[in-house]
Amino acid sequence: MNISEFLLDPTPEVYKELPHITLDVETTNKDYGHAQHPDNSLLLSVFKMGDEEEVRWGDEFSLPASLIDKLESDVVLVGHNIKFDLKWLMKAGLQMSNVFVWDTLIAEKVLLGNNPKYLPLDLGNVAKRYGYPEKGSVVDLSLKAGICCTELPQSFVQRRCVYDVRVTDAVYRKQMAKVIEQGKLGVVLTRCLLTPLLVEIESQGVALDKERVIEEWTNTVEELAEVEE
Repeated sequence: MNISEFLLDPTPEVYKELPHITLDVETTNKDYGHAQHPDNSLLLSVFKMGDEEEVRWGDEFSLPASLIDKLESDVVLVGHNIKFDLKWLMKAGLQMSNVFVWDTLIAEKVLLGNNPKYLPLDLGNVAKRYGYPEKGSVVDLSLKAGICCTELPQSFVQRRCVYDVRVTDAVYRKQMAKVIEQGKLGVVLTRCLLTPLLVEIESQGVALDKERVIEEWTNTVEELAEVEE
């Protein structure tokens, strides 16, 4: 989706109209799997659209352009803490200015009224509150112990990633109904629109415009001189 064009006439109703793709990735785990760490790489990506699932083993440079084009089309990208996944997909060529998302973690926080009781917002606990089974503990415990996904059986890692996608997709559908019922669709939209922007800022940094700073500084000095005179 072209977000610049959408922002000319934004409406939360678009969430009801567009199809969605639910996604999750697994990575190596240096510094918690951050995409900026030079020793990390993407290992596995899983995408779900309707009843179709696509499982892709490979690093961030192996994702085909056709898939990136699909993710940039008029669809809602759904994920839990999707900012993490987007940083890896950006390395694969995904343009953040063409990404429209629904983060089930953000939506859950909206539904909880900013979570004043500090309920856990990880996918396992969110899924449990919606009546879905928690994820298996083997991979989770291994990662917490510092074991990399590359040292675990591929079947374990794939099962975990597929679980995440399927449960996230199911949670999204229930969240959508609750958000609409509570009239909070616009709140979710506002918060999720910021996510791709944060991904770009956190991944590349942001700097002041030197010429605009000099112009503002010059104008301020001139105004101060007039006041002092």
